[in-house]
Parts: sequence; structure tokens; C-alpha cells
Amino acid sequence: MSYRTRSYVPPNVPMYRAAAYQGDRLVDTTGPYATRGAASRSRSRITRCGVVVRVEECFPIWVAVPGTEIAE
Repeated sequence: MSYRTRSYVPPNVPMYRAAAYQGDRLVDTTGPYATRGAASRSRSRITRCGVVVRVEECFPIWVAVPGTEIAE
């Protein structure tokens, strides 16, 4: 049997999420994740037409990570 352990995330470290926007409105998110790579891989879980999906960093508010935006 396999067990997965969750890594401890120390305080004051940014978290990441994948977020889908339709215009200026947030329509879906996945996460939060401790790494940008995990958030980038989760972008494909958001399946909607006509949305822009990007990875965002929260430290202390959610802002887009440059170069991670894709249009669906």
C-alpha cells in the first residue's frame, strides 16, 4: 500500500492556484498548491470554453504569474 505525505509549508511562503476568468469575472479555480508546477499542471482540469486560465500566486493577495496564461 502506498501512502503520500503532504509537505509542510512554512508561514509567509506564497501559495499557487489555477484560476479561470471569463472577462474580468473569476469562474473557476483549482488549488491552492505549494508549488507553481503543481498549479500549472492543474490548469487542464478547468474545462470551459471562452475562458482564460492562468496560474496565480497568493502573497498576500492573488496575482497572475507572468507567462502562465492560456486561452481555452
